[in-house]
Amino acid sequence: MKRLRAVKKWKLLFWAVLLLVILALEAFYLRERPLGNKTAMPAANGESISMTDGMEVSEFINCQQERLEGMILQTQKDPQAETGILQVQLYQEGKLIQEWSASQYSYRGTQLKLVLEQPLEQVKGTELEVRLQGTGGDTGIILSTNQHPEEGIFLNGGEKANTRLCLSLIRENVDTVQVFLGVAVFTAAVWAVLFWLIQIKGWRQIHRLFLVCYLVMGIFQLFSVPMFTTPDEENHFLRAYQIAEGQLISQQNQDDSAQGVSGAGGELPAALKFGGGRYMADLKLYDLKQMAQYEIDENDTMFIKFGNTALYAPGTYLPQAVGIKIADLFTDRVLVLAYAGRICNWLVNGLLTALAIRWLPAGKNLAFLLAMLPMSLQQFNSLSPDAFVFSLAMALTAFVLHMRFTRKEPMKVRHYVLMYAMVFILCQCKVVYAPLCLLLFLIPRERFGGTKKYVLNIFGAGGLGLATCGSWLLISSRFLSEFQPGVDSAAQVSYILRSPVNFLGAILKTFDTTGGGLLKSILGEKLGWLTITTSFTLLVVFAILILIYVFLDNDIAKINFTPFTRAVLLGTTALITLAICASLYVQWTEYHSEVIRGIQGRYFLPLLLPALLAVKPPVKRVAGTGLQNQWMVPVVLGLNLITSCIVLTYALG
Repeated sequence: MKRLRAVKKWKLLFWAVLLLVILALEAFYLRERPLGNKTAMPAANGESISMTDGMEVSEFINCQQERLEGMILQTQKDPQAETGILQVQLYQEGKLIQEWSASQYSYRGTQLKLVLEQPLEQVKGTELEVRLQGTGGDTGIILSTNQHPEEGIFLNGGEKANTRLCLSLIRENVDTVQVFLGVAVFTAAVWAVLFWLIQIKGWRQIHRLFLVCYLVMGIFQLFSVPMFTTPDEENHFLRAYQIAEGQLISQQNQDDSAQGVSGAGGELPAALKFGGGRYMADLKLYDLKQMAQYEIDENDTMFIKFGNTALYAPGTYLPQAVGIKIADLFTDRVLVLAYAGRICNWLVNGLLTALAIRWLPAGKNLAFLLAMLPMSLQQFNSLSPDAFVFSLAMALTAFVLHMRFTRKEPMKVRHYVLMYAMVFILCQCKVVYAPLCLLLFLIPRERFGGTKKYVLNIFGAGGLGLATCGSWLLISSRFLSEFQPGVDSAAQVSYILRSPVNFLGAILKTFDTTGGGLLKSILGEKLGWLTITTSFTLLVVFAILILIYVFLDNDIAKINFTPFTRAVLLGTTALITLAICASLYVQWTEYHSEVIRGIQGRYFLPLLLPALLAVKPPVKRVAGTGLQNQWMVPVVLGLNLITSCIVLTYALG
């Protein structure tokens, strides 16, 4: 209590106000989407229906579920309309079950959620009827419809064929208030711990605070991000499982007439295909209940294709494979194996990133910010190897700068082992990031113990990287093929070599037309399978914080960040950017295109730290970094808690 009383009142006020703002925004975003286990909402591709005074609409539904707790209507709103009332009635086999009244001001967003007072049991196969009527003037509510050849609705008694309402039936309702209370308790508990660590215990070391925030977000996202809801996570799991079982090189399906990526995969337990080819973007937490029942039967195998990940080297999935192998010793449940791989990936990459932040002689706060971006956290909390690339790139950059500016003695054996290990694994992950090894030239020859050892080890590490990349390219080349119609990789390579100026023009035009979108993508505007839209306002705050810690943080003033250092950092970044663009131009873009297809912001996450350090000026406008940490850390954590609430609404609704 004495330490708490010693904290200045204005600091207590800051933390209290910030907590209230976070809780308010969490409540706001949790109300944006109706929550519940429900049927898929039909696409709104039909003619809209304005519920004016006297308008009557009805639809008959053959219920295909055992339990019904309500329904959700997809609507639009006309704020200029009168304040009429929409009357909704639900009938089962001609019997009135319940009726509701709603105005356009009684619900948020565009989805009207109607919950039954008493759930209906054993309703599968029964006929439901939904009747809607506008009363008391124009309601301002516009019903969305879906074109369907086997359905029809009734408008004022007359049938409108090939049309159905955009309506979703709720199997299991989720109370938004209860969800908010759970989130609020978690947030308040985290806030108390963070306040105690920073203000009472006096923690200022940013790598320790990163681990705390990383743990908090890992726990939250474990429940808010269902398995297989990040890009290609199902295929990442299949490749990681294959490696965990000792199959380091993927197989080609001999029965598949189409050669290349389309036929690449492996002979694996059939239970691993429990997704059944289903597009995973819309998986909810409720779907995991059924998935949890699937178990591996070693005697029941089939060839499963996962072409876009089959060509990745074994080292790419090292953390995931280790987690899967450990879990495999105790269980055969597929979902448990997948989560074990995800958790191990999260753990390894978090520790690597914390180590990198600790090593950095400058830019520690900046590295913390980059690692805590919503897009970075999504990569960490998935089976994607992109997180491994990000953490390895940050660790290698930090290792090099640590050796250049902090360490004064020659490297020891453990440093050599670490350096070669990072080069070896990084060059396995993705070939386009191999130029990061050029950063090794920044290590002074004194750290190697002389010029001879410097040359031997620099070129030895470079040779290891080239050998790793080259050997795996030879192995994986049989799995390579064009991903999109109209793509001719061989012709595209020839075109780049013949017309490098035109290729550079395509790069410039791509960044000119998509630059803003790429920046928002890097920050995390679209999460999941690019289906979860986060808050633009929160992203702006992230961007402002990054700019502050690039141009106003003075931690670089104490070291001699020479033009040569900046040139190597920028040059390496530019070379990798060129490699990324060339790869996508060859494999994803039609021949002779003026723009590059398939480019995404997350591909550039590993380049942010070296690029931003290269342009970081030696300013002295902010006095000390310890003072900044105690304000920046809670703000960043709060932004991520709010963003995760947005993600949670998609997992629950």
